[in-house]
Amino acid sequence: MEHKPLALSGPEVNATVFSELGAASAEPSKMPRGPMRKGFGFAVEVADPGGPRAARLTTPHGTVKTPLFMPVGTLASVKGVDVGRLAETGAGIVLGNTYHLHLRPGEEVVQAAGGLAAFMGWSGATLTDSGGFQIFSLADQVKITDAGASFRSHIDGAAVRLTPEDSMRIQQSLGADIAMQLDDVVGLPAEPARVEEAMRRSLAWAERCLTVHTRPEQALFGIVQGGSTRSCGERVPKPLPACRLTDSRWEGSRWGRERRRCGPPLPRPCRTCQQIVPDT
Repeated sequence: MEHKPLALSGPEVNATVFSELGAASAEPSKMPRGPMRKGFGFAVEVADPGGPRAARLTTPHGTVKTPLFMPVGTLASVKGVDVGRLAETGAGIVLGNTYHLHLRPGEEVVQAAGGLAAFMGWSGATLTDSGGFQIFSLADQVKITDAGASFRSHIDGAAVRLTPEDSMRIQQSLGADIAMQLDDVVGLPAEPARVEEAMRRSLAWAERCLTVHTRPEQALFGIVQGGSTRSCGERVPKPLPACRLTDSRWEGSRWGRERRRCGPPLPRPCRTCQQIVPDT
């Protein structure tokens, strides 16, 4: 099935910009920004002229300060820490993993329990990963195309198919405050052609995620792929607002096979992202 870009109208940027990444486009500060959904808010409290900033992110289940450390509750629990002690750490938001929760216990079970937070007995905010990193970690047995990814379950070897639409369906059933778009994660170092492919594919997948995401009390965040190269890292953020996503996260140099090659994010792409994501 061919997935064509959305034809956005009005003040929105036409999504055909996805195929025009090399061409000149509007300045990031003038690009349209995704609206905050009801119950959500984002306010910058301190901003340094050099780029770093501190802010407060409000969700329907609490407010957290950013930047922050987000405990990972892969299967709706943080290993070795009960929710009482987890709250004592000051953590205001916990991450659950879409891929693992889909395989067991299944999103239907979590949904029947009242959603991810209720399922784990957590009263704070929650966020679900899209499954993109699991696709990356299963690289030896996964097949990735523009349509999605196909691989085998690490539990029983059963065939698993994960598309942007599947990721959204699962995450909406899990019911976290924040859902992440499915992205094509690249292990660094990588050939420039592979980084470019992941960048373009992730943008197209972001749009498909937005098309099927309908849960009003859940925010949808985009992910910026672009490797550690300045050219990709600077160009990627500009088309993201065309998807009218709530926010975006830059993941260009996060993963790699060689630890020494995974340095801190490049300043310029980060500043570009800051111009796009909302200040309030």
